[in-house]
Amino acid sequence: MTDRTAMDVTELQELYAKRAQNAGHTYFGLQHTKRLKATLDWVQDFVCLSKVPTLEGLNQESFKAAILVAAQRADTRKKEANDAS
Repeated sequence: MTDRTAMDVTELQELYAKRAQNAGHTYFGLQHTKRLKATLDWVQDFVCLSKVPTLEGLNQESFKAAILVAAQRADTRKKEANDAS
């Protein structure tokens, strides 16, 4: 999962949305898509620290908070990269 990007999630969402109903048509929805992308950011934070992602000690509420923080960090990094170029 560490080699996946937000673009991969978007492409996957579009692929499943285009499928016929009997072929696995699924619409993720905007919030689910954002959470999935934030989960990718969360996993990538662990990888940057050479750690293994774990849900140990997290409940639903604390996990949502953790992925929100990870998404905010990713947005900050993107903005800084754009400003630098």
